[in-house]
Amino acid sequence: MRRIFCILALLLICILPAQAANVHIMLNGTELSTQPEPCIQAGSTFVPLRDFVTAVDPGCTISWNGSTRQATVTGSSCTLTLTADSKYVTLNGVRCAASAASWISPSGKFMAPVRLLSLVCGADVSWSQGSVVVRTGTESPLPNWTDEDLYWLTHIIWAESGGEPLESQVAVGNVIMNRLASKQYPNTVYGVVFDTKYGVQFSPTVNGTIYNTPGDVSAQAALLVLKGASGVGNSLFFFNPALTQASWIRNNCTYVATIGSQQFYR
Repeated sequence: MRRIFCILALLLICILPAQAANVHIMLNGTELSTQPEPCIQAGSTFVPLRDFVTAVDPGCTISWNGSTRQATVTGSSCTLTLTADSKYVTLNGVRCAASAASWISPSGKFMAPVRLLSLVCGADVSWSQGSVVVRTGTESPLPNWTDEDLYWLTHIIWAESGGEPLESQVAVGNVIMNRLASKQYPNTVYGVVFDTKYGVQFSPTVNGTIYNTPGDVSAQAALLVLKGASGVGNSLFFFNPALTQASWIRNNCTYVATIGSQQFYR
């Protein structure tokens, strides 16, 4: 009987989603209480959509379509529609892949990736000491951006991460903006993209893919970034470990997050 019980217990462990026991969402320095509590599943942190959005940005509107199992969140920067059990979302009318699929909890709550929802709310999200840190009131790193800024930001996002989830494409754009804000790098988007002070920084500027026509998702990601969306804190570096070892980054920088195929460091 004991053996049967142990086997059943092991089966339950295998069947249940992988979740973290203590996942805290710190919103502007105060822990955010939600029902159900935030959890980690398949490497992504999930929160109840309505609880999170109304706390982070009360100005957002939320609608629910029970027949299609879709939730739509409309914020100041964009409108995002998520479908339960699907990685595909619609951002301002453009269909794109997210890093993880939303789902509905046993209590009927729509659970969505916190990084994805933060983009809609215009909030900054990062990890710190086992907690997800969300900050509101963040401003665009380039408030007076031009069409040229949008052009080059869209092109580098597409060239570096065109096939990645939306959150990863936004994060690549964040790295460009973080460099723009740093005294170590040039003070224009074009200058950051084509910077060679410490050697070529982005290979697409050498292999020519920077000039390829970007997709709609990368254009939307660039707009979000220019409006202040941020998903990787103050990261200054990223690379795809399947394509390069990036030994210097690994040995000299602090790991921040993995989004899609890209790893981000500061």
